[in-house]
Amino acid sequence: MMPTDRLTMRSTTLDSSVNEKIAAAEMLTTPAMVVASRMEIRVGSILEPLCLAHRLEA
Repeated sequence: MMPTDRLTMRSTTLDSSVNEKIAAAEMLTTPAMVVASRMEIRVGSILEPLCLAHRLEA
């Protein structure tokens, strides 16, 4: 593994950790119904293409 690969992985991990902490802090200050709605939208946007692909295979 090249040193630059390690730096890239470390940077990506740190960025991800910071983003998760920001998202967690935002969720704590946001009403539960708004957070639940956002989660439903995101899960739906992930699952919809998978369901479509499954229907096309059948």
